[in-house]
Amino acid sequence: MLGKSAAGGHPRRESGGSMATSNECPGEKAKEKQGDRGATKTVDGTQDAGSDQDHIQDAGVHNEFSGNDERFGHKAPRRDLIQNLNHMPSTPMADASSARLDPRQQSNPCSLDPPVTKATLSELDVPRIVLNPKLRHDINFDPDLHFRPNLEGEKGRRKAQRAAKFWTTLRTELRLFMGDPIKFEAEHADRDWRLPVTLRAVEEILETLVPPEDRSSVGEILNVPLLMQQFAKGVADLEDLAAWLSRTLKMHCAPMRDDWVNEMVSQLGAGNQNQDVSMLVQGLQTLLGVLEAMKLDVANHQIRCLRSLLVQDTIEFEQTYFMKKIAFGKINISFAHSWFQSANGLPEHALTHIGQSQRDLRTFFRGFSHILLPSRAAELIPDTFTFDGERIIKARSDILDAINMEVCMSLFRDLKMNPSALPCPIRSSLASQMNSTISSHQEDTLRSSIVAILADIPVEPQWQEGLPAIALQILRSMPANLSDLPEFERELQSHLSNPSSPLFLSCEAAILGQLYPLLEKLVACYSPLSTTKLFEISVLARVATDDAEPDASVDVLKEMARRIAHMGILHWRVWAPLAYLVNPDAAEPCEQDLVGDAEDIDAGMDSVDNPAILDTEMGRRQSGKKGSLSGSILAKG
Repeated sequence: MLGKSAAGGHPRRESGGSMATSNECPGEKAKEKQGDRGATKTVDGTQDAGSDQDHIQDAGVHNEFSGNDERFGHKAPRRDLIQNLNHMPSTPMADASSARLDPRQQSNPCSLDPPVTKATLSELDVPRIVLNPKLRHDINFDPDLHFRPNLEGEKGRRKAQRAAKFWTTLRTELRLFMGDPIKFEAEHADRDWRLPVTLRAVEEILETLVPPEDRSSVGEILNVPLLMQQFAKGVADLEDLAAWLSRTLKMHCAPMRDDWVNEMVSQLGAGNQNQDVSMLVQGLQTLLGVLEAMKLDVANHQIRCLRSLLVQDTIEFEQTYFMKKIAFGKINISFAHSWFQSANGLPEHALTHIGQSQRDLRTFFRGFSHILLPSRAAELIPDTFTFDGERIIKARSDILDAINMEVCMSLFRDLKMNPSALPCPIRSSLASQMNSTISSHQEDTLRSSIVAILADIPVEPQWQEGLPAIALQILRSMPANLSDLPEFERELQSHLSNPSSPLFLSCEAAILGQLYPLLEKLVACYSPLSTTKLFEISVLARVATDDAEPDASVDVLKEMARRIAHMGILHWRVWAPLAYLVNPDAAEPCEQDLVGDAEDIDAGMDSVDNPAILDTEMGRRQSGKKGSLSGSILAKG
């Protein structure tokens, strides 16, 4: 047996504050426990489904902390950490690839390292968070941004396979070790194996989670060479070790993790008493899952502490970061500059009442609103929008939804008021309904029905998948002959999400006619605000409107305008002096001293060439190609 049996009680938690974390569904907790590694957006800001990062930057309900921060092994972040951010000295950080995955794990799917190590969790360290430009940009738009285990995508599946292979191999090695320790140690005299490597990983991670004064005791208890000698001689008290781990973890983790810790203790104890290798390995797997969850809890707590400072410093930080990218030719500002200049030639149908003193801002929003149109989805988007790719996807998708809804309502009105505008078979059956009136209640009911139909369709493109049900619902909303359904369905299909359809373009113009006044009002409101105040008004609160009557469709447009205005104002402040208002061919775009500062920023995070998700509801972010984001990438569905 690996160690001797020992009665190990479960001591009571020592006082020292409490911490509550986000509610988790059992499925999510099970995935966390399995130690599987996913793929999607991570700490470095890359939220792409193909990312190698181990933790996703996400939005929604998140961990809540209370009590003394010291018990997490971290003090609250200091203000001067942000104030002096652009002058931070270089630190010996691992590069982005090593932070995501140990090199041995990258080259060898049967690596000695467990799925969770200090290296894979280093992306959750405060310096990495502070120097992560994508995260710092996203935090301006999402008050609930936080990290969670990355379990998505094809690479996530491969990481899960690597993890399963690791635990299977560890079980095999443990059986051989417990069967004949002397022979096994002789065979591994000049090389390592997975049990000591896993124990060292536990020690290293735990040392990052406890206060400095407790780290010496961690090293004493988790003395790996001594533990391995005790295991070999059968004198290790594994249950006592599990009890110590339980005390230590419960002292520094959220109360909601207690059951998980107890499960780990139970698994290690049962495995030791029954010489059950599978149960022992399961206990180690659970232990690493708890440590990862604790590290995520700490990182999410630090994000909340840093949020206001990160938002406040957004413009200066991003300009410093992008100056380096421009200096090394990683961002094409020539195209961005020409794109901005070409916006002067666009029709003056939007934001025409923004003051002449803000002429350049008006020009920018003219071009920005233009690239959001579904009918312009094929046009290239400048590199300067690389951090806003997923928000552009969301805005364009929302506009497309509004246009398609207007297409449905337009056809509904034609059926009621002007059947002659429809194909002959439908026209004749509705002749008796000509000049009928349409109440707002009828339109609202139909809108709600269509929204309900789309909500039940989990796959994209929703409008095409829901086309038969939508067409049927429209015909059912009036005394119509349902035998006309096939013909009407074809008519509806020819317009939905079809920029070549005159009706689609007409509805797009109608939606923009409602959206632009709202956007103009918000841009005028947001322009004089500081970055912090802009975050508070745009994200933490809703701009007051003069509308007395609540209208669901108008509310959707207001929310859309709010997001577009916030995104555009922030983007303009960063890029106007870097690309739009300077001639990139006339002078060097950035100063050398700022380039030097930007190298520190680049030391602990991935390149901007791999932008991310945090799609609050999008959940999955899509990366743009280096150079420019193509319309095909940003097109919905």
